[in-house]
Amino acid sequence: MPNVLLTNHCNQKCSYCFAEEEMRRKRNEISLKDFEVVLNFLEKSEEKNVRLMGGEPTLHPEFKKIINYTLFRGFDPQIFTNGLFSPDVLNFLNKKKGKIKYSFNLNPPEDYSSSQWKLILNNLEILSQYHNSLIGRVVWQKNFNIDCLLNLAEKFPVKIIMLRLANPIINQKNQFAPLKDYPVLAKNIVREIKKTGKNRIRIGFGCGFAKEMFDEEQLKTLKEHNVANLKWGCKGNNGRFDIGTDLSAFRCFPLSDWEKKKLTDFKNIQETEKYFYRKMKDLQGCFPESNHLLNGPCFSCLLSSQKLK
Repeated sequence: MPNVLLTNHCNQKCSYCFAEEEMRRKRNEISLKDFEVVLNFLEKSEEKNVRLMGGEPTLHPEFKKIINYTLFRGFDPQIFTNGLFSPDVLNFLNKKKGKIKYSFNLNPPEDYSSSQWKLILNNLEILSQYHNSLIGRVVWQKNFNIDCLLNLAEKFPVKIIMLRLANPIINQKNQFAPLKDYPVLAKNIVREIKKTGKNRIRIGFGCGFAKEMFDEEQLKTLKEHNVANLKWGCKGNNGRFDIGTDLSAFRCFPLSDWEKKKLTDFKNIQETEKYFYRKMKDLQGCFPESNHLLNGPCFSCLLSSQKLK
């Protein structure tokens, strides 16, 4: 299913940000008219889930209208947020009760001011009561821990902690763990997963993780701890293309400048998926020594001429 970018504006400036270049441009929001085009596109594709992203999607000036219209049309919205939204937005979302799903992407507490962290905790506490929220973080350094997220998952009714791997962005500069660090990164990922103790809290993987970064024993641990979305390569996450504020369609942020098209060039999600998969498969055929489509890492590593070591 595609991600819909409501705005390129954000109220944070994370060093690993995969949308940094987009946010350096003039502030831009999707219009209500174009958002209707997106919903019509999803409806034709028989897709009921609407994944709303940014920037920070709650900063869209017509955010409330977008949510109301999405629900009116019978879609199931999921908001990907950094959690730094106002009490006014919180009150609005709280009135929707369990009709909306939330994915909170959180940095370590030391990255925020005390007032920001307090705001995040309050927003998470209120909205997670409907058992429709997950939390996560972007991993961009080989040395990291998720102790804070584990504490939050114990405190609030959150069942899944999503780990998302920062990847190189074509023609841009961002912070990410280089492929030479993947063996150490894999060791640390497994260490953090073991902290869950196979209890009610599960770890989930976003796209970009490479199967080859884990040895056989580590892969066994991932399965024993029932890691959610344990899929490898871009094929395993097929269909997750992005729709920009200008109705552009691109495979993902790391590939935002690669083979971009207009959403209106396609009839439905399936046709869009086939377009990007065909382009990736054709390029992958030129590099048979590593199969990014089936095993990872992110296809942007291939386009950046990096090799997994």
